[in-house]
Amino acid sequence: MHLAENGTELLRVSGFENIYSISVNSRDGSCWVIDSRLDAFLVHLAEDGTELWRGVVEGHEVVVNPADGSCWLNNTDGLILHLAEDGTELWRTSSFGTDWSVTVNPTDGSVWVADRDVAQIIHLVIPGWQPSIFYDVPWYFWAFDETGACYNAGIVGGYGDGLYHPELAVTRDQMAVYISRALAGGDEYVPEFTGTPTFPDVPAAFWALDHVEYTVAQNVVTGYEDGTYHPEYAVTRDQMAVYVARAMVAPTGEAALADYVPADPRNFPDVASGFWAYTHVEYCVENGVVSGYLDGLYHPEVVVTRDQMAVYVARAFGLMP
Repeated sequence: MHLAENGTELLRVSGFENIYSISVNSRDGSCWVIDSRLDAFLVHLAEDGTELWRGVVEGHEVVVNPADGSCWLNNTDGLILHLAEDGTELWRTSSFGTDWSVTVNPTDGSVWVADRDVAQIIHLVIPGWQPSIFYDVPWYFWAFDETGACYNAGIVGGYGDGLYHPELAVTRDQMAVYISRALAGGDEYVPEFTGTPTFPDVPAAFWALDHVEYTVAQNVVTGYEDGTYHPEYAVTRDQMAVYVARAMVAPTGEAALADYVPADPRNFPDVASGFWAYTHVEYCVENGVVSGYLDGLYHPEVVVTRDQMAVYVARAFGLMP
């Protein structure tokens, strides 16, 4: 049950049998629950009771780290397990007894373990832990380094809720913002545009006018055949390759790629030599910006999300150490 401060019942979740432990994430109101029935399991519930994750994990105690949403729990075999917010196992150790409790330090990600079997207290530093700029891009997130590099370079920022939202699709207005910031060295260096707007759907009052016009001046974008830019369209992987390849050779843009011949073409079945963005995709692949999928395809039709965009931009502009 979830009770308000005055005792009012806010939520009731049924379906459990023998709850051993519950730990609430003060950051988002979600909780982790250990139900030690015959087939013991661990459940991650959102604040509204929606089940986010469930796994068969034996344990007696669970505690959450509000800094990154991960959780720690003890296994009946003497294991300490560290799980990501989505249930992915991050780390484990078997050097403890079967009766212990743990306290998490959200500042540095370390944990204090009280091992009652041997009457010891142990302080553990977590391998690879780093403070996160955004709560939804924790240190174990696949694009953590690239997102941080783009943030530090002044290319990306978060939303009003303090999150990065890596899962959101990138639109063409946003893409122009990212590319122009990367080319100029930060948002403050993107020049103010004072002329007649190039595209009717990116007028003088448009929020990304300066950025769209700067990418035009750098020969990165040209717009559609009808003369519009369509800033609301989502960017796909073929279009992303075009943006990035032209930006890497700016300000000459397409002219610099006209005579480009891949040294070692990947020859993706879905990006053949006659494909409209073939040169751009191959240029990005050859320069270590993108790669294909495990099925051997490039999937040019897939919409690019904000985590993927950060990876492409960080690699293309040499932002990684």
